[in-house]
Amino acid sequence: MGNIKNNSIYCKIKNNIRLISLICQTLLPFVKSRIKITYVFTTIASISFLIVFGYTNETNQESVSNTMIIFFGITVCVTMTSLATYLYNDLYDIKSDSKNNRNVTLVSDTRFQYNVIFATTIVFFISSIIIAFQLNLFSGIACLAFITLSVTYSHPATSFKDKFMIKTIVTAIGASLVSLIGIFAITESLETTTDILLALFLPLLAFLFYFVLGPLGDIGDFKGDKHADKITIPIMIGIVNTFYLMYGVVFIIASMLIFLYITEYVHLITPIIGFCIFVLLILLLHDTKNNYNKQKIKQARKYSRFCLLGILCTVLIGISV
Repeated sequence: MGNIKNNSIYCKIKNNIRLISLICQTLLPFVKSRIKITYVFTTIASISFLIVFGYTNETNQESVSNTMIIFFGITVCVTMTSLATYLYNDLYDIKSDSKNNRNVTLVSDTRFQYNVIFATTIVFFISSIIIAFQLNLFSGIACLAFITLSVTYSHPATSFKDKFMIKTIVTAIGASLVSLIGIFAITESLETTTDILLALFLPLLAFLFYFVLGPLGDIGDFKGDKHADKITIPIMIGIVNTFYLMYGVVFIIASMLIFLYITEYVHLITPIIGFCIFVLLILLLHDTKNNYNKQKIKQARKYSRFCLLGILCTVLIGISV
């Protein structure tokens, strides 16, 4: 009897290990393919937090350890929320993604695959909501709004990702919301003109980022999106005109940095460094426009993310000098 009982326990443990291994094998390719871009949302939220903290540091009595805890909470919250957003999108986007050559391995049991991704998405969404409300009431509301947008973006009943312009606008609003998560985590009220302008400027800057990153990604996914009958900016106005649209957005962002300097919100170093980044970004986009292919677009998106996040860093530097 003892041997039978021990064998039964051993089999259960072995089956559980096998199940966990299968779950990891199913989930890991999706997480690896998406974690490479979730850092954009996380960085936007984190730098927004640091910029507002820089402005409010003189009157803020929070300890260094508590500030570190808040910063860590923002990082974990936004990373989980944005990763869950991409995973949820993958549930309804397998056909298009396979045409766009995403490195995602599909298991034979697609129902099991769906259940694993769906369960992980729910856990991440719920966990991020709990953390966001622990940070601040308004951070929690911003997180809830982000999740609502995530669901309406991908769910077949609304499917904003298949609607012309709405796709890019919703993604850009999502970037603004994660910026607000970082802003409200450090301040519960926006009383002064400086605080109000800052709370408007940072989300607007994040919003504009995705009118470069979004269309650039759509160019890379042009073939798959067209096959899936999606309507994106490059499909609607053409690839060349899409690049001109991105040039215009870069010019607007540059003008915003100059405005910050003229109104004495930042040091002269912000527009100086920003100008160098803008030149690099324009040259990158121009080179990609003249010779765009899948690999070229992939590299352009990678370096564009660095350039655009670098702009946020210049604002952080400008208020610290």
